Amino acid sequence: MDGTSDWTQHGEINSERDLIEGEKPNVVLLDTVTGEVLERIAFAPLPERLGRYTWPKFFADHINANAVSLRAGIRQTDGTFKTEYSSYLNKLWVTSVKGRVVLTTACYFNDWSDLYAINAVGSLPEGSSITCRLASKTPDSVYETVRCEPPKEQTGRYSWPAYVSHAVNGAGGLLRAGEKDEARQVFTPLGSSYRNHLWAPMGMPLIADLQVSVCADALASAAEVFERLCAQVLKPIPEPEEIDGWLTGFSDGKFLDITYPLAGSTVNDVSGLTLHLDRIWLIASYTFTQTAQPSATYLASALEALNFYVTQNYNIASWWSEQIGLAKQAGRAAVLLARHLRTGKLMEHFIPYAMKTTNTYAYTETGANLADFASVQIIWSVCAWKNSGKDEYLLYLRASADVLSELCYPVQRDGKEYGEGVRVDYSISQHNPQRGDTYYSQLYSGSYGGELLGRIFDNLAVLNGAFALASTALGHLARVVIDGLGWMGYSQRLDFHINGRAISRGVASNVRFAGWAEALIPLVGDSDRKALVELIRRVNGDEVRNEHYQGGRLFWVNDYLAHIGRDFCLWAKAVSTRTVGGESGNGENPKGYYMGAGSYFLTRHGGEYEGIQPVWDWQRLPGTTVEQVPNFKWPDITWGANMWGSHAFAGGVSDGTVSLLSMVLSRRNVTHACKTVMTFDDRVVCIGTRIDSPSATHSVLTSVNQCIAKGPVSYVKADGEEHIVPAGQAFNVSDVRKVYHDGLVYEFGSYFLRPSVTLEVKACSGAWSDINVNGSHDSVTLMVFSLWINHAHGEQGHYLYTISPAEALSDVATLVAPRAPWPDYHVWGYGNVTIGSYFGEDGNSNSAGMRSIPRSAGEGEQTFYPLQPCAFICEPVGTQLHLTCSDPTQTLEKLSFVVSADESGTALKTIEVLLPQGEDKGRSVSGIYPTV
Repeated sequence: MDGTSDWTQHGEINSERDLIEGEKPNVVLLDTVTGEVLERIAFAPLPERLGRYTWPKFFADHINANAVSLRAGIRQTDGTFKTEYSSYLNKLWVTSVKGRVVLTTACYFNDWSDLYAINAVGSLPEGSSITCRLASKTPDSVYETVRCEPPKEQTGRYSWPAYVSHAVNGAGGLLRAGEKDEARQVFTPLGSSYRNHLWAPMGMPLIADLQVSVCADALASAAEVFERLCAQVLKPIPEPEEIDGWLTGFSDGKFLDITYPLAGSTVNDVSGLTLHLDRIWLIASYTFTQTAQPSATYLASALEALNFYVTQNYNIASWWSEQIGLAKQAGRAAVLLARHLRTGKLMEHFIPYAMKTTNTYAYTETGANLADFASVQIIWSVCAWKNSGKDEYLLYLRASADVLSELCYPVQRDGKEYGEGVRVDYSISQHNPQRGDTYYSQLYSGSYGGELLGRIFDNLAVLNGAFALASTALGHLARVVIDGLGWMGYSQRLDFHINGRAISRGVASNVRFAGWAEALIPLVGDSDRKALVELIRRVNGDEVRNEHYQGGRLFWVNDYLAHIGRDFCLWAKAVSTRTVGGESGNGENPKGYYMGAGSYFLTRHGGEYEGIQPVWDWQRLPGTTVEQVPNFKWPDITWGANMWGSHAFAGGVSDGTVSLLSMVLSRRNVTHACKTVMTFDDRVVCIGTRIDSPSATHSVLTSVNQCIAKGPVSYVKADGEEHIVPAGQAFNVSDVRKVYHDGLVYEFGSYFLRPSVTLEVKACSGAWSDINVNGSHDSVTLMVFSLWINHAHGEQGHYLYTISPAEALSDVATLVAPRAPWPDYHVWGYGNVTIGSYFGEDGNSNSAGMRSIPRSAGEGEQTFYPLQPCAFICEPVGTQLHLTCSDPTQTLEKLSFVVSADESGTALKTIEVLLPQGEDKGRSVSGIYPTV
């Protein structure tokens, strides 16, 4: 036959490398007219024949021995074929019949076509199978299929594409999978969600694709998700007469009585579109509830109206309105319509629009915004699956669950989220502003954090089975609620510090915590269950019997302290070169410049700051030290700009019972102020030193409180005489000892000369529109109690005061005299325990800076002083020191403390404490150390 047949060359066997053991070169002869495979030859060389110049000869020999219509080698004059040890001399020959083509994997590496990108938007439901297919573009002929079922441990988003790629390469056909490695000339499967591709040899137009089939259990889970989702989004059912009224004059997808934006215009006012989608949603709710086939007119009109919206491609000015607000409305209507619409009707317009507009894989949202994107994707993925019957859309549902799971885990400071989301201390950050190359963390556990958790818990009620959140993610979610937000609410109110610009919207309540706690109770252990039950009780207003929520919690990532003591709660916020105090934006919170700059809020009954925001003097936020500038022009703080701190030193220490938050801050004409808040079960201690203001042209004061006036206000001077402050009046007192208001007693320390303080009770007025462009313009008037310390002009200003719950001035007893605060050393002793901050910046203490702490009664004093800036809680017990400490600068690897010294101050014994690093920088550490 070889000598008489007419043969035509169709390519050659090319070799650029040795074969890998197990690799099988292939050659396939195809009919280009019918698409039929005429002949397929695969070759498995022996291990000793894998060399670059060896396997081509034996492959050619194998073709000649086994093929009918194919030959390989160099054609001789007698018509026979001679094979060669060569990387290129062996040609491929085909009998001379028109419409034939040869494809071979024995080709140059550059002669492979990239046919399909394996993009994993999420993990695979367990039990899913993947089928990879190679076919001709025309006619439709399938040349190769590779099916695999990744095991459970290989179903992750970054692992199943690699598993599938290995399966394709192991099949040994024309398909290859992985990333093209030019250096090694191989296709390498990678643990990646997007880098693996499907490849085939060039030679004719081919297509490759990947199809997903989920198992019966996953399909049952998807059906349950659909039913739960529909029940969740169902609106109150309108009467048919109401729907008929809407449809009067309905034409081309538009309702007659709605004004629609002009085509091509930028849409700033979306109210018309909101009403349009709301009507579709209501009609869809009606049709969904009809057990029989619903009105064809209603169903068709709702679909037509939905298609009108998605095909207009409106240029909506607000990305949030387009991609979240309106997208949710449209999706909720569509998923309800999916119950009765014919197969494919939503696939024509709505699903392509929805997939393009809001998804979790083509955008870079973080935190609450990403949770919203996942929520929208859940809606359209279920909708697409229900209306198309194709399993592949369930991958987007699984991807949404993956995203929501990931949002429960702590993010990294320098990771892809740049710290936006749940933090390692279980606070939540969002809108972290950037300054140069630095991102400053913004505490947003309240508004954005609440929305983040709200979306997660909303979807937790819907997702189940194959599409449930990861169990480890639920563990972190419990920690966010119990160890994070649970500390940030008290007496049914949320702390202002955690709400960012939302402080200008009104009162923030912790009422949602109860629902979240109830959802978590079946998922946690006994101790967490007890804490959640307590949290539910607290949300209902009962703060009397707290057990878990007693003491303090320091959130070191965001320089924030929450303390729940006996009959009171305090929240304090500092800022550093890592954090900001808040933001303005969209016309909200333009006066929040001093929020977080040492501010605190103290509450017993929850009403202390109820609706006070419009009437506040925002230059006198409680705890802040500020120059009082008349007609102050507020700096631009849009999206957190200019609200960052000035020094690295900001943070504190907590052992769970007592806590401390300190900072160094320079802001405008008040510089290098060292400020500390200490919290105990029965009181708060506030210390300030090094308050320099030589450039100030107006008075500088430290605001002790500014809250709603309730009940009598009285004070005691150094001579012991009690005075009443009438409403509508202000008093400047130079030697005040105690001030009483609304169950709290403010006591001013005696180590400094008693400060000059001002007490004021007066009616203050303002409007919500003063701090929020969307707020009411109506005037609000409230009676406000204010108490502040007046600082002398110049340098080294200072203060020391305590705040304690008490029913009257006579109810509070003066605490044992505190350790005196030095400019660089804030310290307080109670019993045998000392708590303090050392602000020294040179890293060296000397005998003048040495401090002593009390030893047990009758044993004198124990030497103790730090050699670096730090915060600490220490207690000497015999020859041991119980020490909890931290590095507020978050720059050190260890702290050193002198625990024994001679009379000259020379250190005799020093202890060293290794500090947490990475995401835990700034966290308190505890230990017991010998002192002799």
